[in-house]
Amino acid sequence: MKKVMWLIGLIILSLVGLMTSGVNAQDEAVNMNHLEDWEEVAGKVETINYDTSILTIKAYSGETKAFYQILPILITREAKILKHGKRFSLKDIKSGDKVTIRYIVTANGQKEAYYLWVRK
Repeated sequence: MKKVMWLIGLIILSLVGLMTSGVNAQDEAVNMNHLEDWEEVAGKVETINYDTSILTIKAYSGETKAFYQILPILITREAKILKHGKRFSLKDIKSGDKVTIRYIVTANGQKEAYYLWVRK
C-alpha cells in the first residue's frame, strides 16, 4: 500500500513539474518576443549626466555618414557596459568615446539602454 501511495505521489509531482515547465517555456517565449523591440545605434558620446544617468550621443546615418542626430539615452542600473570585453560602470565612459548601444523605447518615448559597448 505504501508503494502505491509513493507511486501516486511521484506521478502527481511529475505532472506538476511538467505543467510548471510549460509555464516557464511560455514566459521564455514572451521574453524572446520582447527582443524584437530592441534597437541599436552607434555613435560618439557628446555628454554624460551622471546624476540622471542620461548619455547623449551623436549618431551618424546615411551612406556618407553626413547626417547625424543627437540622442539622449537612459542608462539603466541593469545595463551591461562593456569596454575591451570587461564590465565597466557609467563613470568609466568619457565624452568622445565611440559607443554602440542596444536599447528599447518605453511607452513614454524614453530610450532605455540595456547594453552599451565602448569601441576603440
